[in-house]
Amino acid sequence: MREGRAAAAADGLLQLVLDGTFPPGSTLPSEAELAERFDMSRLTVREAIRSLASTNVIRVQQGRSSVINPVENWEMSKNWVPLW
Repeated sequence: MREGRAAAAADGLLQLVLDGTFPPGSTLPSEAELAERFDMSRLTVREAIRSLASTNVIRVQQGRSSVINPVENWEMSKNWVPLW
């Protein structure tokens, strides 16, 4: 169940990036703030961030805020389909 929720959180977070709420170069709110926003646990949000980091959408910086990478750095697969 958690993987599904993490995927939904990743998709929701990506939507916020695509709609300009968090444009490339901006920092993400804390995991706690995102968890509240998505009504999910911090662990689920952390998994969502990890998922987006694996495709270079987000650059995770230990001890600092995570940053949205420029779109040209993203490594989305051709058969990736958002949930929205």
